[in-house]
Amino acid sequence: SGRPSVGLLDVALADYAILAGCALVGGIGALRIGLPAAVVLGPMLLSALLHLLGLTESSPPTLIVSAAQVAIGAALGCRFVGFSLRQAGSTMIHGAVVGLLMIAITVGTSLALAHVTNLPLAAIVLAFAPGGLAEMSLVALALAVDAAFVATHHIVRIILVVTCAPLVFRWLGLRR
Repeated sequence: SGRPSVGLLDVALADYAILAGCALVGGIGALRIGLPAAVVLGPMLLSALLHLLGLTESSPPTLIVSAAQVAIGAALGCRFVGFSLRQAGSTMIHGAVVGLLMIAITVGTSLALAHVTNLPLAAIVLAFAPGGLAEMSLVALALAVDAAFVATHHIVRIILVVTCAPLVFRWLGLRR
């Protein structure tokens, strides 16, 4: 069973204002402080805070979540403009091989962690899946999996990569 459908009229005006405020203030604030994936991460962090504080329990309407999924898909698809068929084919083969390897590692690790922690396997797989924060969070919402759990793991991964990668490059003697 998927995520329960939330209609446009199921959300109170005050909750719309809170969610819109999270999007606007969180996005602008995250951009100003240089947070990675700022327009996604900022609103998510602010929304998480306001949900934790009990100021809202609202979820975005299903139509808006679906529109976000379409927009993200279109934005990703636009990155392939100008690719030749040969380049696209080669990239797809390499991507499929690396993707299958990463998925196998994710599933194996997730099975072990689910056994040890008794957490739901789907949540662990999405938390460690090779994918972007926004995409995995949207998949979690669509599958009615704990999106906060999934997003938190991806946020920690992003922070670790952003903070540790320069140190590793410096240690290896590599420059930008």
